[in-house]
Amino acid sequence: MIRRKRTLVIAGIIVVLSLGIVIASIPFLPHPPGTLQQSETHTIPAGSPSSPNSTAITLSGIPGGVEFQVGVTVTNGTATFCVLQQTYYLNWNLNDQFSKGMTPFPYNDCILQQQTTQATLSFTPPSTGVWDVVALNMNLNAITVQFSPV
Repeated sequence: MIRRKRTLVIAGIIVVLSLGIVIASIPFLPHPPGTLQQSETHTIPAGSPSSPNSTAITLSGIPGGVEFQVGVTVTNGTATFCVLQQTYYLNWNLNDQFSKGMTPFPYNDCILQQQTTQATLSFTPPSTGVWDVVALNMNLNAITVQFSPV
């Protein structure tokens, strides 16, 4: 009887210690990609609605079907943010340079489009790949955009 009680007490202590170790180690487990690793700040020259200037941050290897969040803060105006596959942004950027600002931005390819001065952009790419978070400046003055982890 005493031996059985001792075995139950030891088993209980082992279970409690195991749970404590698991709970204490949760913050140290690797987290799936879901936000930026560090902040980035970019200045975007003045633009217009028909000929916006832009900058983009590239997100490589973002898994499809997984939510991603980016904090954005704009100084000196508002920006329109668009999340789209990198190839669409590069094509527009290259064509826009050759056409002297006359190529329309591919808004139809954005999986997220939002105009703001400060927000958390949340989006879920439909497929794994390289995605760009593009900030468009349509203001008559330069703006500064900070992309930050959430």
